[in-house]
Amino acid sequence: MQTVKEIIGKTDRQTNPERKAAAEGNFYEPRNENAIGPGMNPRIQRLRKLSFEAQHSISIERALHQTAFYKKHSGKYSVPVIRALTFLDHCQKKTLYLGDD
Repeated sequence: MQTVKEIIGKTDRQTNPERKAAAEGNFYEPRNENAIGPGMNPRIQRLRKLSFEAQHSISIERALHQTAFYKKHSGKYSVPVIRALTFLDHCQKKTLYLGDD
């Protein structure tokens, strides 16, 4: 049986990087029109860039859903179960944003 040190020694990230240092990042521009790149097509690249550049905002919607759910179901379930049910309730009631793309 191998020790933990032997196993870790075989997968040392410092000596075996996941990608070479000259690898392009997430927002690269393909050199070739037909080249899609590592796992991201042009639409996904565009949406990812929009996501990072989006202005942050705060909504009270989740707080209102949670408060109403806790008031209605307080004491009926264990803490982990009520958290899960609260999240499920919020997902069912929340307003979805559907962008142009």
